[in-house]
Amino acid sequence: MSQVFILLNGKPFRFVNRDYKEIDVGGDWKTLLNGNVTRDYSTTISQWLFQIHGIDKKTLDRLKTIYDLKTNFSFTDYDSKTYTVVWFATEFTYEERYPGIFNIEVPLREVIS
Repeated sequence: MSQVFILLNGKPFRFVNRDYKEIDVGGDWKTLLNGNVTRDYSTTISQWLFQIHGIDKKTLDRLKTIYDLKTNFSFTDYDSKTYTVVWFATEFTYEERYPGIFNIEVPLREVIS
């Protein structure tokens, strides 16, 4: 990876792990003229899960502010590509590893406009 940080709503955050997957959305099963069956997708969206470890309360509060937007925001990945995403979780959860030191997972899902 060229960088070990991402930008969420214009604010930088360092991460320790990045999981990425693409999800096919929409579409339907089709039977071709030769009898083969295939699935025709209408689009593919991206989904990420970032693990951010060893952050202080101030950084946790910055992440909570982004979570509290409850709407689309800008996300720039480590490769400098920018996406429109939502925080894809119903609750803001984190783990306090040591007093005042936190770990959090940040689930993001691309929004297609």
